[in-house]
Amino acid sequence: NYQFSPPTVEVLVGTEVVWTNNDDAQHQVMGGKTFRSGALDTGETYRFKFSKAGTYDYLCGFHPHMTGRVVVKPYVTLTNPQPPDGERAQQDDNRKGREGGRPQVRFTATDPRIRVVVHACGGQGWGQTEDINGDHHGAGNPLFQR
Repeated sequence: NYQFSPPTVEVLVGTEVVWTNNDDAQHQVMGGKTFRSGALDTGETYRFKFSKAGTYDYLCGFHPHMTGRVVVKPYVTLTNPQPPDGERAQQDDNRKGREGGRPQVRFTATDPRIRVVVHACGGQGWGQTEDINGDHHGAGNPLFQR
């Protein structure tokens, strides 16, 4: 029926995506310079393993109105969010060892099988380790904030 179905898929890095031609006409999967199938006859498949996170748009080489998208997500992302201006001085104090709240680091696990372990500098120096999977810091929550 001259369309990719579903038109958009979300996968994790390392996933192999398989396209199968279920139409009576030939099709070709073209994702720019990243991936490209040959001509696919009815029932034939094309496979591509996505090794980098990102958004990959593609089209049919024979029917350019047929378009699709693969969104590849990383297993874990790590960001250090910028505080609002009023909290910046407090975070500067924290970095200098003064009392107050802790600087924040945010972990986002997109796969529940990922085990996140934080190695932090505690009062005794480097080497303090906290496992934030399955305890009160992150139980059941894919978004961890420390």
